[in-house]
Amino acid sequence: FNPRSVAPFEAMAAAAAALLTARKSATHRYHEACSNILHCRLAFHRIPRRSFSTEHGSFAHMLSKEQRLRTVPQAFWRSKAAHLEGAIPGTPLCRDPYAQTLSEQLLEAAELQVLLDNATDTQKSEELAAQEGVRGAFMDRFIIDSLGQRVRQVVLLGSGMDCRVFRLELPPQMRFIEVDEGEVHEAKCAALTATSAHGRCLVKRQAVSLSDGLGMEDLIRTITVAFKPRQPTLFLLDGALSSWPAEAQLAAVEAAAALSTQGSTVVGPAPGESEQQEVVTSALSQAGFEKVNVINHHQLSKIYRRPLPESMKMLVAIRGGNHGPPQGGRNNGCRSSSSSSSSKS
Repeated sequence: FNPRSVAPFEAMAAAAAALLTARKSATHRYHEACSNILHCRLAFHRIPRRSFSTEHGSFAHMLSKEQRLRTVPQAFWRSKAAHLEGAIPGTPLCRDPYAQTLSEQLLEAAELQVLLDNATDTQKSEELAAQEGVRGAFMDRFIIDSLGQRVRQVVLLGSGMDCRVFRLELPPQMRFIEVDEGEVHEAKCAALTATSAHGRCLVKRQAVSLSDGLGMEDLIRTITVAFKPRQPTLFLLDGALSSWPAEAQLAAVEAAAALSTQGSTVVGPAPGESEQQEVVTSALSQAGFEKVNVINHHQLSKIYRRPLPESMKMLVAIRGGNHGPPQGGRNNGCRSSSSSSSSKS
């Protein structure tokens, strides 16, 4: 037996043992580091993401009571619509990640409490959220479908607390023109300044006054500052036909008709009163819109698979081109589908 022949093996065993000990120590340090990183991440998620004051009504003073009640409740009910199922099973009726922030920051405590009290009534809450969600989803679908038609200009008359430029996937070539009172624009931007909201495309915000008898010529002058006249345009008359004074509603329709070219489309909530609805549809027909349809509550109920009140109707007017009511699909803002069938009722 020669001891010298064993020595190299003993040295190798010792080296292997030392290496194993080092690996165990390194593994322990690795797991400890991962644990620390995980704790840091969990702590980070517990930090409020908004850096501005979370006190309710932080920017409510920027709007008059009339302006707040005209524009902000829609954002509140839009935030509730995210909890309702949309036209496509398993998808939300309407998803606006900024709606809750707007309602919290722009309403006074008492005004917000009224809405919260209404939200505790399950039936009433679902009805109001469904109406706002369906209206938003219906118009969102037109925006998404218009991209396939190479429409690159959208005019929102009565934009209020609209957040489509922040929440929809829009190409940078798209131009949005938002028209509402100057204070409304300023308050919305102030409330969203410290959030993650950033415009996906070019946005022009044009100010009008609703207290001075807004007319068609006033609107045309305001819009044309940022408007490209030769481009097919999608006109969304959301707030204009739902919350503007009656005379301003007609002015909005007439302005959209006067500025439209071949391939343009007008979409918005149909006026509730049959007389006003007839005036609006007649004005669009006389302006050269070949197709002027009203999608009634029965059709909308079938599309969105939920009961809707009789007053829930959507107006669609098409001037030439191949545009039509959306045929279904999905998008990042509101997922929905729509029908090309219509009736005036």
